[in-house]
Amino acid sequence: MTLIVGETTEAVVIIEVETPEPVTTEVDGVAGIGPAGPTGPQGPPGPSSDVVMKTALEALGGHQIVALRPGGVQRADCGDLTTADAVLGVSTAAAASGTPVPVQRAGTLIEPSWTWTPGLVLLGHNGLPTQTLPPDAACLLVVGVAIDAHTLLVALHEPIVLSE
Repeated sequence: MTLIVGETTEAVVIIEVETPEPVTTEVDGVAGIGPAGPTGPQGPPGPSSDVVMKTALEALGGHQIVALRPGGVQRADCGDLTTADAVLGVSTAAAASGTPVPVQRAGTLIEPSWTWTPGLVLLGHNGLPTQTLPPDAACLLVVGVAIDAHTLLVALHEPIVLSE
């Protein structure tokens, strides 16, 4: 059986159907595109690339600066160049060792208990963010900028080695 599906001066679309064989399609010339259908509904928002889930390799508090390690994250430290060079971001929740922890890699982070002065925020000891670099720091690592007393704009920079 041959069925002519559409015919214009530019193209003829012919579908040959032989049951139970597969349907074949033959197009002569240039096929046209029909009008667009209506716009579908808005889909759900996708995950933010600013926050990633990692496994805590040790007990972590919320808002600690963490370094990427094989299998997960651990607290970074301005006295340990190996962790300072691998900073991934700031934990946004506490986590027990071996459990998932969200890590913010960029963007705005708000914590009502913070009392920042607008300006640079640095990596301190034991994963703590600070605005005063400890005198025994082996490196200086800017992790972001305090926009106001409670808001940190996470913007990781390369560490600057001060001593080895």
